[in-house]
Amino acid sequence: AGVVSALLFLIPGFPLVTAMLDTIRADFSAGLTRGAYVTMLMLAAGMAVWVVTVLFDTDIAPHAAYVIPEPWLALARAAATFVASYGFAMLFTAEQGAALLAGAIGALVNAARMSAQDAGFYNVAAVFLAALGAGILAHLLTRRTRFSRVSLSVPAVVVMIPGVVFFRGLHAINAGQIAQAAGALTNVVLVICAVGAGVAAARMITDRHWLMEPPHELSPAFDN
Repeated sequence: AGVVSALLFLIPGFPLVTAMLDTIRADFSAGLTRGAYVTMLMLAAGMAVWVVTVLFDTDIAPHAAYVIPEPWLALARAAATFVASYGFAMLFTAEQGAALLAGAIGALVNAARMSAQDAGFYNVAAVFLAALGAGILAHLLTRRTRFSRVSLSVPAVVVMIPGVVFFRGLHAINAGQIAQAAGALTNVVLVICAVGAGVAAARMITDRHWLMEPPHELSPAFDN
């Protein structure tokens, strides 16, 4: 658990989310470029995990979960998510006020998401609704502050990208457990798509002009 947790920051969550937003907005030049960059970084991080697990025979398989009664479990998750979201915002050179608001949004939506999953709610749907809620909350806060929507919403949803499952899927490939690896990596792809779809849906709901490309100006006529 310590090895995987230390490597989670290698997952490029910010460019991953922005790449999906650019692609949904049909800005393929930026979206595909960021997507290729994210893919290379994730493969490099995966190879690093593979080398470490082979050389040191490290076990990154899931073990028995912690047992914390409610409501302390929800409060602990909210506190941990606040620290993580605040840290991601700081890494993205956001201002302290924006980092605090991003941490608060992340703590609220991620703790609610995990509680819903514990209650049996489908994890991909829970991630989509949490990302949607983060985007809407970011929109409401941007109307009352001078911070941008991206600086508040993206750090709050980056923590929902399942880096642990991604690394365990790569470890399963190395161990020859193809069925387990396919299930884990498929879950990673679905959750990542749910994060992007939720943030994009929030932007579409709150900004009807987001998908509208600005009209191009006509080229000036040349004088003869």
